[in-house]
Amino acid sequence: RRAEVFCARHRELLEAAVAANTTFVASIRSASEGALRAKQSFLRGLGQAVAMHEALSAEVAQGASFFRAVGERIASLRARASGLAAERHDIVCVLRAGGDGAGRPILRQPAAPAAKAAPAASCRAA
Repeated sequence: RRAEVFCARHRELLEAAVAANTTFVASIRSASEGALRAKQSFLRGLGQAVAMHEALSAEVAQGASFFRAVGERIASLRARASGLAAERHDIVCVLRAGGDGAGRPILRQPAAPAAKAAPAASCRAA
């Protein structure tokens, strides 16, 4: 009889331990699966962020190249405009002085007698 009681008690304790172990393993798996899902979600978001960064970096590089080329073109046009302005200034000075720049006087049409304008201050030094 004592052996039966011992075996029954031992069976109860063993069943309780198996049930507790099953619950513990299930909770560990659930936590692991939750952590795994969270990790996968984070990595998906990280992958999307990396892809967006790469796309934006390519667009920034393309934009920088475009604006560098535009800046060079603007500098070229400024230099050309400056040269043309200086050339125009020289022509105006020559015309105001009454010559063609090679020491020959400019022949004027008789129908349009114009009063000779005084040379501009910037032309006097030339």
